[in-house]
Amino acid sequence: MAGNNILIFDYATNRGPKQCKLQDSRGMKFFPMLLELVEEPISEDAAFAGKLQRLGALQSVERWRQLREIHNQVANEYEDAPALKAAVLNRFIDEVGSLLAIWMKAEAFYISCLKLK
Repeated sequence: MAGNNILIFDYATNRGPKQCKLQDSRGMKFFPMLLELVEEPISEDAAFAGKLQRLGALQSVERWRQLREIHNQVANEYEDAPALKAAVLNRFIDEVGSLLAIWMKAEAFYISCLKLK
């Protein structure tokens, strides 16, 4: 695994649900902040993903939802089901590159917006 992938894997495997929820709340603040940056109205129902896709900050809403589901699965403990935990972590490892691509695209969008201001 490459350096960034190792950091994400370490985060997922060595942190519990509380830390995953903290990370989740950061994401739920970051993406609406992108809409604020381009002065788009923000709805309360987290429908911001569609707006971000239309603006070019997010590749695919459907892909985002799939990765959110993986995130939610990683946040569970699965103490009594080690095989299930292993399967979830393996799926997460397979998707680390996709997660990084989403954040890099959002970051590039953010930087381009700052340059325009």
